Amino acid sequence: MFCTLLYLPPSTRAATIRREQKKERMAENNGSKDSGKTQDSTAKLPMVDLKTTLDAVIAIRDKAVETAPMPSVAKALGYAHTTSTPFYRRIVAARLFNLLSQKTSLTQEAINYIKPHDEGMKADVLKNAVQGIPAYADLIARYFGKKINVVLVANAIGKEFKLSDACAITCAKAFEASLLFAGMISPEGIVEANNNSIPKPPQPPTPDSNGSGAHRQNREDAALQPAPTSSDGTNTQQHTIFLDKGKSRKFVINAPLEITRAEYDRICKWLEFTLIIVEQAQEGKP
Repeated sequence: MFCTLLYLPPSTRAATIRREQKKERMAENNGSKDSGKTQDSTAKLPMVDLKTTLDAVIAIRDKAVETAPMPSVAKALGYAHTTSTPFYRRIVAARLFNLLSQKTSLTQEAINYIKPHDEGMKADVLKNAVQGIPAYADLIARYFGKKINVVLVANAIGKEFKLSDACAITCAKAFEASLLFAGMISPEGIVEANNNSIPKPPQPPTPDSNGSGAHRQNREDAALQPAPTSSDGTNTQQHTIFLDKGKSRKFVINAPLEITRAEYDRICKWLEFTLIIVEQAQEGKP
C-alpha cells in the first residue's frame, strides 16, 4: 500500500485553517451576518480532543482511504455524509493538530506517531500537536504550574473567540482532555511539561576502577559553590554552579533552605519546560 506524505509549511497550513474557518462561518448561525453574535461552533479550536482525533486519523490509514474522495472517507469512518457534525469536527481538529494535510492525507507527524522509529517519538508528536495550536500554547503558558479549571478556560476562549457557552465549554473540555492525553497535566491537575521529559534524579558517584572504594569527584560537582544563608530574613540560600571549565557560564538559584520532594519534582519539570536544552558539543571542537 502506498500513501502520500505531505509536508505543510506554516503558510499552507494557515491557508487551510482559514478556508475551514470560512466554511464554518458560512454554516453556523443559519447564515447570520451579525458579527457580534456568539457562535455555536468554531474551526479555530478543536471541538474534539486529541485522542479522539488520533483515533480517526489512524482509522483513515487503516482503511486505506487517505487519497479517497471525502464522501468515501466519511463512509469508511461510519458517517453517512461529509456534513455530519462529528465527522467534520474530527477532520478540522486533525488539521489543527497537524495530523492531516489537505483532504485526508496523513502528515509526517501522524506517520511518526503510528510508526515511531525512536524512543519518545510518540510523546513528542502529542506535545507538538498540542503546542502547535497558537491558542493552546497561550493557554498552556497562562495555566502552567496551576490547576486547570475548565470553566475558567471556557470563559476565556468564549470571550476571545466569541463562542456560545455550549461551544466554549466543549472546546475547553477538548483542551483539558488533549493535555491529559499528551501527559501535560499531573495527577493533581497541574498543567506541566510532558511527563516523558521529566529529568531523572541525580545518580550517586561510582567507585574508582582501582577498587579502593574511593569515589570520583565529578568536575561539575567541584564547581558547586557554598551557599550562604540569606541575611534578609527570608530564610533562603543562593546556590551557584559553573557550567564550563572557564567559569564564564553559571547557573544561580535562590531557594528556601528546605523543599519537599513534590516541590523538587515540580522544579525539575519547570526547568525542563523553561530552559532550551541543546546537545553538548564534543570536547576539542569549537
